[in-house]
Amino acid sequence: MQLKSHKVVWISLLFVMACKTDPESKESPVPETGDEKEVTTAPEITSFSETYSMNGTEFTVTQNGNVLVVTPSGLEIDNSPLKTQAKGVVVKAEAEDLDSDGWPELVVYTQTADEAKKGNAFAYSVLNGKSLTPVYLPPMEDDPDLVQGYVGGDEFAVVETSLVRRFILSDGSTRQIQYKLKNGENSKIFFVDKVVEY
Repeated sequence: MQLKSHKVVWISLLFVMACKTDPESKESPVPETGDEKEVTTAPEITSFSETYSMNGTEFTVTQNGNVLVVTPSGLEIDNSPLKTQAKGVVVKAEAEDLDSDGWPELVVYTQTADEAKKGNAFAYSVLNGKSLTPVYLPPMEDDPDLVQGYVGGDEFAVVETSLVRRFILSDGSTRQIQYKLKNGENSKIFFVDKVVEY
C-alpha cells in the first residue's frame, strides 16, 4: 500500500509540473549568429561604350545587359538619354545626315551572339538641333517577301544617304535591302527603297 501511495504522489507532481510549464518554452528560437550575408545582385557589365559626333552634336552609345542607351550632347533643349531594350550585342554605330536636313541621324547595329548572327538596327534623329527622337524602322518580318529564306548573317551600313541591310538566304545567296528616310506623321521613318539579290 505504501508503494502505491508513492506512485500516486509522483504522478500528481509530474502532472502539476507539466501544467506549470510554459508551452512556448519548448520551442528554442534560432540564435542569430551574425554570419547572415545579404544577397546582392551583381551589376550588369557594360559591353559597349563609344562616342560619335557630327555637326556639333555628340552621341554616347552604351549597352548594359540588354539595355541600349543613347545620350546626346550639344542639343539646345533636351539632352536626355534614350533607353531601348535590345536583343543581341551592339557591334557598331554610325552618324550621318540621312535626309539632308543639316542635322545628323545615328544608327546603332546589334547582332545576336549565336551562330545565326541575326541583326537589327536602332536609329535616332536630331530635330532642328533641339532634341533627339527615335526613328521607326519597320520590322522585316512584316513583309513576307523580304523575310522569305532569311537565315541571318546580317550586315548593316550607311551608304551615302541610305541605310543598307544585307543577309544570307537559305539557298546561299544574299539579299540586300536599301532604306531611305522620310518624315512620318509623328516621327521620321525608314521605307524600303530598293531590294536586290545576288
